[in-house]
Amino acid sequence: MKTITLFTLSTGPDVHYLLALGSQLHQQGLEVCLAAASAFQGLANKLGLYFQPVTAASSPGGEEEGRELLLKVQELAQHSSLLVIHKPYLSTVRALGPLPCPIMGIALKAEEVFARFARKGSLLRRFSSWVRRNSNQLQGMYIPTLYNFSPRLLCGDEEHHPPIHLCGQWSIPDSLQRIFLGRSPSPALSDWLYRGGRPVFFDFSQTPEAEREFLLKMVKELSKMMGFRAILCTNWPGFEEGILQRDIFHVQSPIQEWLFQQCAVVIHYRQTANLPAAARAGVPSILCGSGTEATCWGQLLQHHGIGIHLRKEPPTATALKAALEEALRLSMQYKAKSMGKTLREEQGLEYAVETICRQVSAIEKIAVAV
Repeated sequence: MKTITLFTLSTGPDVHYLLALGSQLHQQGLEVCLAAASAFQGLANKLGLYFQPVTAASSPGGEEEGRELLLKVQELAQHSSLLVIHKPYLSTVRALGPLPCPIMGIALKAEEVFARFARKGSLLRRFSSWVRRNSNQLQGMYIPTLYNFSPRLLCGDEEHHPPIHLCGQWSIPDSLQRIFLGRSPSPALSDWLYRGGRPVFFDFSQTPEAEREFLLKMVKELSKMMGFRAILCTNWPGFEEGILQRDIFHVQSPIQEWLFQQCAVVIHYRQTANLPAAARAGVPSILCGSGTEATCWGQLLQHHGIGIHLRKEPPTATALKAALEEALRLSMQYKAKSMGKTLREEQGLEYAVETICRQVSAIEKIAVAV
């Protein structure tokens, strides 16, 4: 039996999603190979996956490097029954023409979903309209692509058609998260959490250095004024994990979904990467950021009533206080909790595994018939 190959040139947390997918496929009795940066070989082998290194020189930077990438893809395709390719590199692979094995795409980040629809008008209307226009043309022409995103969150009550595989948001099991991070939640954090009410989570991991002192002061003042406890997530030098003061705890790289479930509100500053985890956890979000992706997320949060978008960076203390007061109201807490329950029931990772298994089964039937 040939191998299912998962291919990406990413070096960030996206690879963790592919590792989780590969682990689930392996548990279904399939042979799986991860083709990625060599830094992930240890994790792949630990999960029972084969591994093919994709070196930095294989990134599509110049003519020679692009040629090397295409040769690498052709080599992988020769030994694969199915090649699953991270969406940013699908256009490069199309340049090869027909490959010796079928291919699928896989979109792991929200911006890879939004990229197709980032024009003027309502994001929800654009997506539904695009599906209706193209549903008859996609069969046989379209590279099937698995989108790590919730159809309920993006389309609302609109029906989405099978050629667009909106899987639902993938949840990486806590056991795998601990393997990827190399640690479990600290006992000090667990003890701090259970000694008081649900805290507000401030994600300042993308904060420019010039704004750090201002934002830290704002968190301390709002915590004292509004009476909430706070978890501060940063990668700032000199800040160790632990209690900063009685009602403020500092973390560096938490297991997000587990920790978000313990919180009352999650504040995302200048980044949107953790918004899906907060939505799945059933917690309102306050997004402080600008740009196309933040605008798309802002529309979704407002449409579903599960969060607030503040465009100014950094926000004023007055604006953030007002947003917190709204997010802590029972109405938004209830909507966020209901949405979280819906997203968790989608079982996105399981949907992706089933879709790939069906594709492999169809390929094997065709091979036997031939």
